[in-house]
Amino acid sequence: MPSPIRLKKISDRIKDELSEIILFGMDDPRLHGVTVTDVKVDRELYYANIYVSAVEGRARSQEILAGLENA
Repeated sequence: MPSPIRLKKISDRIKDELSEIILFGMDDPRLHGVTVTDVKVDRELYYANIYVSAVEGRARSQEILAGLENA
């Protein structure tokens, strides 16, 4: 099982990579203004919870989730 410091480093790396992909790698207009705010990886490194935020707040939440699921 990874140490808490290692989990934090892995979470930060995932956050950086996803942020870059959303910012530069996707042309979906539904994802403009979306940022990755946090990533939490489980102890077994089996899954991660990814938290995103948008400038408009909850007004576009369904549209953003649809864009992320489509990606």
